[in-house]
Amino acid sequence: MMTLMKCLSLLRGVRIALCGIGVFLLIWSSVARAEDGRPVPTLVHQVWVGPLPIEAKEVIKHSYFFCTEHGIKYMFWNEATMDELEKFCPEEKMKKLNSLLKSHRYGEATELIKEEVLKKYGGTYWSPGYLHSHCLLNKGD
Repeated sequence: MMTLMKCLSLLRGVRIALCGIGVFLLIWSSVARAEDGRPVPTLVHQVWVGPLPIEAKEVIKHSYFFCTEHGIKYMFWNEATMDELEKFCPEEKMKKLNSLLKSHRYGEATELIKEEVLKKYGGTYWSPGYLHSHCLLNKGD
């Protein structure tokens, strides 16, 4: 198991990875177009439901700070934002989401939330789980 200090020291790698993703996002969003021709908004969504490991919490925090430092709107979705989600998510999807959360099927719940927020707001989705596993865990102990 990775020690907390080693994990935190590896977060510099997250910053570098986010910088690369952010630069790509800024360039891509200036030329990317939706199917109807509208520009894709410079907006990043992240979703995390269920228990939040400290490493993933750090990735989310760094994602937020990276976005705010570079003028990218950032939206984080979790169980605490369900009221906001209910405003635009169809009732049958909310029932399914609540069922998934109660049965601890967090991956499927995340996918459902991701689909609905991208449909509503557009933008880009950065998976905190992907960033956590590829920027931290794959660097070794």
